Amino acid sequence: MFKIRVKRIFHPVITRIAKILVKTPITPNFLTSISFLSIICASLFIIHGQLVTGGILIFIGGFLDGLDGELARITNRATAVGAFLDSVTDRYGDLILLLSFLFLEEIKILINLEYWVILTIMGTFMTSYVRAKGEALGAKETNVGLIARSERLFILFLACELSILNFNIPTYAIVILAFLTNVTALQRIYLIGKQLNQKTNPLSI
Repeated sequence: MFKIRVKRIFHPVITRIAKILVKTPITPNFLTSISFLSIICASLFIIHGQLVTGGILIFIGGFLDGLDGELARITNRATAVGAFLDSVTDRYGDLILLLSFLFLEEIKILINLEYWVILTIMGTFMTSYVRAKGEALGAKETNVGLIARSERLFILFLACELSILNFNIPTYAIVILAFLTNVTALQRIYLIGKQLNQKTNPLSI
């Protein structure tokens, strides 16, 4: 249903590491906190023009974001508080990370990046909000649409690493994300709305 998921690629590795962590005192909430800190540190490096290091930290943050959920699942430690903490830190991390690209003066000269960042933020938050609202209203399949958080982070990670070749590549990534995130939000509005309509009107086709 219109979706590409990077987590599927890394899922075997994430599962293997999670099984190892079961035997340690490390908790899902601890991993959530470290994931958030990684994104914050990535933002600071990006602000100072250290894109390669920032990209590595983006990857670490995204990887840990998948690992905390897997650890919670296999240890039966998934809680409402944990899910709440994960969601809140993800949103803060997304916002801070995207805003950090505005500090790259070289990129701002090339294009009015402020507008693209605003569009990306709008698409990012609407993608998350539509899913959360759909779940609250009882939609069964809410992880729909072209890309999710793992894909957004992976695109930014690749763009930062490729900045070695061309410092403006992260700019192009933001422009691409401005389109992809809003397309995803619109897809979710349609697909989740369709599910809710069928739930309300079970005889409708």
